[in-house]
Amino acid sequence: MADTKIGNFNKQTYQIKIYNSMDNSVASELLDTNTGATLSSIDFGGNVETAKNYFLTSDAINCIETNAQTVQWAITDDGYGLKYTITFGVAKDPNGTSWSTDFKTTQQTLINAGTWVKSSAYNPIYQNWKSESVDSHLF
Repeated sequence: MADTKIGNFNKQTYQIKIYNSMDNSVASELLDTNTGATLSSIDFGGNVETAKNYFLTSDAINCIETNAQTVQWAITDDGYGLKYTITFGVAKDPNGTSWSTDFKTTQQTLINAGTWVKSSAYNPIYQNWKSESVDSHLF
């Protein structure tokens, strides 16, 4: 449990997008593994839940929502990515692990295991995903 009497700290904002491996441009389409042909457009219809479930595994969503004191989600301005701002309170137990440390540890474990972003969100032969820290916070 976190104490927020003196505020939230460690405000961080990330955006996740798929990039085309050939030219590092932002992908607007999911490509076929065998042919590189377009399978579908990346389109969330303005629905943040659709974008969350397109990109992130249930373990990743749980990591974010469990360890955050506050989290807000959005679709990136270009419509092809997912953005979230997360904050953490101060741990009530000074000897315990902070929520931000738990978040980072779990996030890195999931990334290392290949289970942060869904494998169905991109084509690993022609595309890759990036999670980038950005300064434009949602709150």
